Amino acid sequence: MNVSNDAFLKERQSGLGGSDIATLFGINPFSTKLELYLQKRGEIKPHPDNSRTKAGKVMEQVIAAMVSERTGSKLRRVNKTLRHPEHGFLIAHIDRDFVGISKGLEIKNVSPRMGYLWGKDGQPDAIAEYYVPQPHHYMLILDYPAFDVAAYFGGDDLRIYPMERDPEMDEIIIETAHDFWHKHVLAGVPPEPEFDHPATLPMFKRLYPGTNGATIEADEIILHWAKVAQDAAKRASEYEKVAEGAKNHLLAFMGEAAVLKLDSNKVFRRKSIQKKPYTVEATSYIDARFGTTKE
Repeated sequence: MNVSNDAFLKERQSGLGGSDIATLFGINPFSTKLELYLQKRGEIKPHPDNSRTKAGKVMEQVIAAMVSERTGSKLRRVNKTLRHPEHGFLIAHIDRDFVGISKGLEIKNVSPRMGYLWGKDGQPDAIAEYYVPQPHHYMLILDYPAFDVAAYFGGDDLRIYPMERDPEMDEIIIETAHDFWHKHVLAGVPPEPEFDHPATLPMFKRLYPGTNGATIEADEIILHWAKVAQDAAKRASEYEKVAEGAKNHLLAFMGEAAVLKLDSNKVFRRKSIQKKPYTVEATSYIDARFGTTKE
């Protein structure tokens, strides 16, 4: 887009985009509603680009060209923020628009290890579950009857998934986004943390990267969770010892053998691994563990 990163960030903070809807539905494995709230309020920065997102940006133009060649359609960029005419809190930044027809294109560069989440080429609505709300969100904002999702899996494996607009999905998106935007973002009321979500711990590490040296007292609820954490850690340690003992039985039986055949097609392997020496660069992190006070 022909805008600075800061301006683009401000635009994203002005509403809920296509990638945000999966988070509101609770199906985004990479983000939670609390993190989304903090981002829209400007209290936490978006995730920095990693190798996966950088590769996606580089491949976007390539995949778009492949789609254009395969379908015989002309595609164009849409370098602006799109906003729903009635529900201004719904915004969109689409990858491509088909020229001459009311249809857009969402582009995904899919990691090989995530391919199992996707269906066959040309199969309607067979995209990974957490991407499903995104094209529906775009169809709602653009008032389009259809949207394609192009997924590239490397080599010559380009798949195009057609999707059609669903009025029921329109209503769900509007209602869910309206409640989140007005009851939380605008009202300044953070949603409850999703404590069991895999993205919650990384979020807290980014939100609280250091300490202020203060000591605070735990209430009854926190004492309960402290006990749960300690009991779970103890049981995990016990199971680790059981697993280690069981593995020792296998190693003693194998001797110098490389492979132990088990039932069905399962095996237990042992091999020599050589690691090269390396230097660890200076870094810092928060260490959280139980201990005792010094009287």
